[in-house]
Amino acid sequence: MKNHSNITLSNRLLIPEHLIREKDLLDWYYEWKENVYELEEDELGAVVTNEQGDTNRQKKVITHALRTYHEVFRPNGNNFISLPRGNHEKIQKYLKRGYRDLRPIAPLGYPLTILDSTMEDARWKDQKRCIDEYIQRGYGIVEGDTGSGKTIVGIGTLCAMGMNTLIMSKQIDGIEQWAEEIRLHTNINDLEEKHKIEIMGSFNAKKPPYPITISTVQAFLHPKGRRWLRMHRSYFGLLLLDEVHDFGAPQYAKVVQSFNPFALIGLTATTERKDQRHHLLFDMVGPVVAKGKAHQMPPTVHFIFTGTECPVWQYTKNYPPHYQFKVILNHLVEDEDRYEVIKDYLHRDADDKRFIACIAPKRVEIAKTLYRMLGQEGYSVRYVDGKVKKSVRKMIYREVREGKVQILFAGAVLNQLVNLPLIDCLHYVTPASSKKETTQAYGRARRWLQGKRNPIIRDFVDEGGGQLEGGYNNRLELCRANGWKVVIVNGETTPTAGVTVWKRRGKNKLS
Repeated sequence: MKNHSNITLSNRLLIPEHLIREKDLLDWYYEWKENVYELEEDELGAVVTNEQGDTNRQKKVITHALRTYHEVFRPNGNNFISLPRGNHEKIQKYLKRGYRDLRPIAPLGYPLTILDSTMEDARWKDQKRCIDEYIQRGYGIVEGDTGSGKTIVGIGTLCAMGMNTLIMSKQIDGIEQWAEEIRLHTNINDLEEKHKIEIMGSFNAKKPPYPITISTVQAFLHPKGRRWLRMHRSYFGLLLLDEVHDFGAPQYAKVVQSFNPFALIGLTATTERKDQRHHLLFDMVGPVVAKGKAHQMPPTVHFIFTGTECPVWQYTKNYPPHYQFKVILNHLVEDEDRYEVIKDYLHRDADDKRFIACIAPKRVEIAKTLYRMLGQEGYSVRYVDGKVKKSVRKMIYREVREGKVQILFAGAVLNQLVNLPLIDCLHYVTPASSKKETTQAYGRARRWLQGKRNPIIRDFVDEGGGQLEGGYNNRLELCRANGWKVVIVNGETTPTAGVTVWKRRGKNKLS
């Protein structure tokens, strides 16, 4: 487009400072309020206690401010404001003035297409709708629950755009999964054989980019990766961000905004972030432009009260809330009776010929202990967490998919990116409060598969403190909102009835 005002669109939008009004800049500010509870203190800073020596927490509201524009450039003595380019609704009025477009088209050069077998899947119609809705905008985020086929939406977009593409993920497991899925669902193998060239490959700082390059975002945080980025920042026409909610972190956002693709697409189950940085994602990548419908099986969720009463630590200083949660988790790790309760249900489901995933994303020691117990009893078991080598994890996942493993114990690595459709029973053995994390975890058992039995989810509930009760209520609300059948085993009217108070003592005392 003809330039009328020295406005430039590349990895960011550069606008002469005199064209931007102060009130326009407020569009890139976000404020949100956080409730925190601190111990009551007197005028001398000492903690106030009652006659029984108990402390009292007071509610305090803290206002946070986020800002997505923060750079001013001064080439040739002229001031330019740099704005994120993802949210076209905000920058459109500036583009109407005329601008230089420095985004690369970067054609792929090979007729990459989706295979007919993929388009025969029952989910393809909805996936194609998401692709079309994204193409109409050319930017933004596609949101879809676990099982909706977000990966196929990304691959379909890659084929439709026909540009050199960089796929970035925070998860190492995501790299190999993307490569496997692209080879499974497109004609890339035939193209590589015909043209005698590698069209797709993993990022290597010592090599030039592949037309389709797959990488972790962390690779560009190191000096060699940053140098590679500067050399090839305009090589890609499409930048695809898998699990885009992870890219709200400042260091990851800086990597994304350093590349200069023609188009960006983000894929996620939910954009929501506790730190509210999803607002920054919208400015960087664009708003949610399409929502995929999950093709998942409705579960029966059993909330099983373990009988464990976790200690409530009475602080004598204003420690953050996660200190209490750490105390709770440490208690669960050491509770032998709790392990026996979980083991009983593992025995039942294994004897019922279920394929089980037992996950402890908040404390892997619990999953490890159960893995050893069931292994010693002769059950077919495997264990994975982030410290297990990628090649070993890949082998274990293949064994689970082939039905060679009956119980898979895991930490947080099963929260996303792993497709194990045979799993029809989930044991959720550490407490959780986030509905997003719970939805992803439950999704491990809800993948649709022809002939699969109705999935069962065993969610183990412990007593003690507002955090445990609040988390249980959130998970229960999630189930009821989705219309899933709920069974409460040994439940009481108040889940945290009979809570005891534990005052920490000894050399590790934090107060």
